[in-house]
Amino acid sequence: DGEWMRSISPEDPYDKEQNGNVNGFSMRDAAQSPPNDASFGQGAPTQNEAGEEDERDAQGEEDIEMNLVKHLCSTTIDPATDLPTQKLTVMCSDSETLYDFRVDIKQSSIENSGNGAFLTYLGARVLKAKSATRSARLIQEHFIENAVGTQDPLVAESLGGRRMNVTLTGDNLHYNNNSIYWSKKRSEKFIQFQSKVDSSPCSKSPSLGSSRRSSIESFDENEVNCKVHKEVEKLRKKIPDGNRIGFLGINTESDYRPDDNKLFWSYPNTFELGRYGPHKPDDCKINLHFDFKNFIQNYEPSEWSYEVPEPMLNHRQIIDITDDTTGEVHSLAKKHTPIYVNEIGHNPKLHSNVLIRDKNDRSVYYYVCIDKERALKKGDTVELFVDYGDHYEQVRERKGYGRVNTSEHLGGDEEDGTRLKRNFHEREEVEKDISSLKVYEMFHLVEFLTDKILDPISKSIQSSIPEDDSL
Repeated sequence: DGEWMRSISPEDPYDKEQNGNVNGFSMRDAAQSPPNDASFGQGAPTQNEAGEEDERDAQGEEDIEMNLVKHLCSTTIDPATDLPTQKLTVMCSDSETLYDFRVDIKQSSIENSGNGAFLTYLGARVLKAKSATRSARLIQEHFIENAVGTQDPLVAESLGGRRMNVTLTGDNLHYNNNSIYWSKKRSEKFIQFQSKVDSSPCSKSPSLGSSRRSSIESFDENEVNCKVHKEVEKLRKKIPDGNRIGFLGINTESDYRPDDNKLFWSYPNTFELGRYGPHKPDDCKINLHFDFKNFIQNYEPSEWSYEVPEPMLNHRQIIDITDDTTGEVHSLAKKHTPIYVNEIGHNPKLHSNVLIRDKNDRSVYYYVCIDKERALKKGDTVELFVDYGDHYEQVRERKGYGRVNTSEHLGGDEEDGTRLKRNFHEREEVEKDISSLKVYEMFHLVEFLTDKILDPISKSIQSSIPEDDSL
């Protein structure tokens, strides 16, 4: 049965962007891969460089994403501090239990690290007995059907080489009222219908592909008299769109009761904290442009950047969430909690509980993973930490907490001599890069540096100079 199945967002079976599992009901699709590791900083790391993730892979384990209940999640910005506060509700993949969390931004426990992100476990909610029995009974009568071609993702590319996923929406566009959860009876009938179409002479001719599509579209779901489907649809119609909870979308918050004694731990499961970037088109850069911007702005952007697998205009693509003029994190990124998650560096007392993964090979998300040894009880608060791996070492050295800073007593960039030594070396590398550029590469590089960095700086300087009326 599981050969046709995969899992999706719990609160609405129509959201195909979410990954997850339904282990308790054998609805795991073995072909559904978790998000890939993202690559951070200069000379960005390849997959699984952090030690804990290496150990996990060696044990044959993988990250399985728990499901966000989107209409119960929110982010608010404190007008006094401009800092975000995030509320998250995630659903367990085997029992439909809800876990509530709050993420606050405040002074990090790491000295001289500025703000950090702190996760507070607010408690669990479990289905009431009647609702749990009903949900378990109905879910057993469903398959997850992926054979409808309209559900396949589409990719669009802009003139600047930036790619994005496009999804189709429409009333019953994907059959089964757009839900991938099919009752067994309806699924069997649809598969039989598809097999009949595929075995017809029309399906064997490439020029008659549209004929096959038209034949499949002629499938009349209403001819399948299925009591299970009718029961689910009747329950769903009682709940407003966007407020449905559970794999079949038949539950609401009123179907749950608090369970303050339930501990939370997720390993090897994870739940999404949020998008790290990109947040706007300018966050996507080819590596050539980013490297020169990084040099001009004294390598501040490298602290906040990462490389993603998808190329951009036949170059390596770098996601850069810093302002092109200042090199500081831009205002939109500051409204998202992932940028406040600090890294463990080489501190043996710190434990990484956040994983970095990319989606669609072009955007990076942070995922929370709490292991059983550090299980949370209601009211517990823990600071979130991530491990960037060895390829973040150059940034650590510039900030003064790399291995050589302690073992060889080498200073960070706060020491003029050390900073100048590093910068002279980097300048030599930049000069080598310039000498190897082709004419068109030089043209677009100068255009980028002029339009995005130098002109805005010049305008800012001019605007700050008071006019002399005597001239």
